[in-house]
Amino acid sequence: MIATAKELIEAKEAVAALLDQFDLDSYLFELEPHDGPCAVRIDCARDRIWQSTTITVDIDRLRRSRTDDAARSQLLDEWGEHLGPRRYPTLVSG
Repeated sequence: MIATAKELIEAKEAVAALLDQFDLDSYLFELEPHDGPCAVRIDCARDRIWQSTTITVDIDRLRRSRTDDAARSQLLDEWGEHLGPRRYPTLVSG
């Protein structure tokens, strides 16, 4: 099923919110919807060195991450493998 315009806007907002959590100097991204999972193409800079990566993710997971802490945390962990450390690491209480 192809995403609606509203779903795409929500997914793009979610991507931007997720990317803001990483220790990046700057970034650009494109959300490419497909019949299955969508592709998020990311160009980002860390310490003035640019890198490119593509992450495949379900659009519903992206949209859910806007309001669901567990979904957001899981995506941040997965994306960290591609984008490096977060700007604000998760604190472990204990």
